[in-house]
Amino acid sequence: MRSLTFLSPYSTHQPISNGMDHAGGSNSSCMFYVSSPASRPQTDISMVPTLDPLHPVLTHRRYSPCISDLKCVLNVPGMARLFASLPPPSAVGRTSCLDDWIQSLSLGQNMDGQVWRSWGEGHVETEPRGWVGAFNASISLGSLFERLLSWEDEDKSPICYPDGLTPKLLSSVGLAYHVLSKGLSSWQKSEMMSYHSTCNTASSPPHKRCPASLPFPTTAARHGASRAMKALPIEQARPWSFHLPLHRFVAACLREVARRPKGSVGGGMDELLERLTSMEGDGRWAVGSVHEIFRGIMEFPVVVLSRAAQIRAGLWKRNGPGMQDQVLNYAEPPFCRALRDADLTLLQFAMLGFCSLSKVEVESNNMSGIDKDDLKCSFVGKGEVGFVHLINLLLHRFGIFDFAGFAKAPNADPANYFDEVKSGLYPGENDPDNESPVDTIELSPQSPVLPWTYTPAKDATALLSLLEELLHLLIILITELPSPPPKNRADHTKQAKQRIRREVIHRLASGPKAHSELTEVHHVLPQRDNAVLSEEGKLIYPDDASGAALEEALDQVAERKSSRGRLAPDQWELRRWAWSEYDPAFFHTSLRSHQSAAENRPKTNHTSSGGSSSSPSRLKPQAYAPRPAPAHPSFQRIRRDLTSDATVLALVYRTLHVHCRKISTNGTSNRNMSDLRGKLAYEPEGMSETALARAVHLLSLGAYAWGDTEKNNHFPPESWRSCGGGGVGSVFHHLPNNGSAAPSARDWIQMALLSNPRD
Repeated sequence: MRSLTFLSPYSTHQPISNGMDHAGGSNSSCMFYVSSPASRPQTDISMVPTLDPLHPVLTHRRYSPCISDLKCVLNVPGMARLFASLPPPSAVGRTSCLDDWIQSLSLGQNMDGQVWRSWGEGHVETEPRGWVGAFNASISLGSLFERLLSWEDEDKSPICYPDGLTPKLLSSVGLAYHVLSKGLSSWQKSEMMSYHSTCNTASSPPHKRCPASLPFPTTAARHGASRAMKALPIEQARPWSFHLPLHRFVAACLREVARRPKGSVGGGMDELLERLTSMEGDGRWAVGSVHEIFRGIMEFPVVVLSRAAQIRAGLWKRNGPGMQDQVLNYAEPPFCRALRDADLTLLQFAMLGFCSLSKVEVESNNMSGIDKDDLKCSFVGKGEVGFVHLINLLLHRFGIFDFAGFAKAPNADPANYFDEVKSGLYPGENDPDNESPVDTIELSPQSPVLPWTYTPAKDATALLSLLEELLHLLIILITELPSPPPKNRADHTKQAKQRIRREVIHRLASGPKAHSELTEVHHVLPQRDNAVLSEEGKLIYPDDASGAALEEALDQVAERKSSRGRLAPDQWELRRWAWSEYDPAFFHTSLRSHQSAAENRPKTNHTSSGGSSSSPSRLKPQAYAPRPAPAHPSFQRIRRDLTSDATVLALVYRTLHVHCRKISTNGTSNRNMSDLRGKLAYEPEGMSETALARAVHLLSLGAYAWGDTEKNNHFPPESWRSCGGGGVGSVFHHLPNNGSAAPSARDWIQMALLSNPRD
């Protein structure tokens, strides 16, 4: 393999990892050098080494021959299967190709860190260009992920080894477990050590302060949550990066695990969760280490997603227009599948991980004969808090906690807050007088040391944009779940056709497109989908096997319109009936394209009381959003959990109230809002059709989730919580564990739409 040396004239150089020989061992032919942590800018306090995006190797893409060579090697049948292997026990001291790959990806973590320029700073004078080399490296590495995983658990090694030298082939579950426990866990643990909370004092500007814990809203506390939660202390001014290649490789591994059905040769998603949760009782792992793995999988992607939302909201303009270019590469086709979409997969998996930990804790407590209420602190602080943890984390990272009108639970109940701090449920805040943690000093309900909130936005317009982004993210997390494992090749082909059809519909929704503009839909499909569609295409269109599926989808959902000009190409226009499958929040379509689709969408029929319906070109009235596609059985519960979360429903209700309340004739509300929490939301700049539409969209998804459950499932009273909707923070959390019937769609409607929002 070619030698790679990353050199920086501004730093000392240290070797980080070695290359691999053809047998899976290590040699010194490939040496990586990175900048020493001590030589980085003072704002970067992380001690984890990372690549320098300004080095000529990255800026000029001198690694491209290595990437091309790897792709050629992986095209050889069986070589990808050999990648997912570990050395035999007899090969003492030899590293594996897999471990070297993990170490190489670790070097790319957090490269090209971005630092927010505060309101008091001017616009950047010289726009940095390191982001180009960083994105090129991330995209190139991401292009290898699915190639490295293009094997089945039943596949054998392509090489015959002598006795005692045969490597241990890992299953898809085994590979994901190895990368999580041996690679990602180590990186996250080292990175988390560099995060420290600060005092909430006027001596430091607000964007450089961060609390040790994040306060829950009183809404969540009334439904079983604690007063605050442990979270990474991240101030707005801390450097962050779009680039987490190791995390995204984990996401690629998780997608492969989701393809395997439960009980298959190598196991499926449930088996992976069982292996991870069993680590908690393994003496080789520290108590709480698995919880920290899931917490890191949730925290680090949320930072990227929230900062991208801030950039779209216009809060990073002083950093230059290059920030918008980075968001486009991160969140829109064709590269979003390997970047933003992977982060979404990690959040969904983290929620399942917390639920699995909750199940283990409940079972162990029951076996010990200990009452659950006696272990409330440890119980709420770990497993079952997963969904309410994510929602609260998003409220704080997006900076809309106060704008949404939530009250802080520690302020409303300081006595219980200090009791939870003393019990070790989460850390206390630093005392502004002696800068010591609050759990090391004398605590009292009268103490002023409480966690606080922060937002980088200064006006209602920016806060509204952040609210729209958060509602959109919740919609995506509910809608875009992994598909059920295909039963056979025919089932996989059917799923692939449905996915490409969905992409085509949403490309055409914004307006007619030429055929050349539609060929990019393949870039956001899984490589396995493109392969299976190409195989079938050979039987239909041998001359254009890869385009056969696109042609079939176009014939189904679009009409070809001949061009009037000689040189202009023909265009495809979406059929009228296909609009029923259009999702106004589809995540591979930009906001501008959705706005164009709203203008192009045929109007619905409205029949008056004394006449017939209007033009036949109009559509029949239908739900605001289409029914989500079937989801993987392990992930299905996410739809019930998120749509029954009390904080989410309170956020939706607040949005509806802001937009639908009665306004006096002079354009103002009849109520005095001087003492109203989040009163900025009631200003004209705090309202938009987009926010209102997304609130309605979330309610539509809730109706689908709970209606489908009532129709297709009949849970015994003791197990309905395991299918989602009854955890900490849920409006159904108060129901008893034993003997209570599963909540129905009627119950959800009652709690979501008809109950007092304070309940």
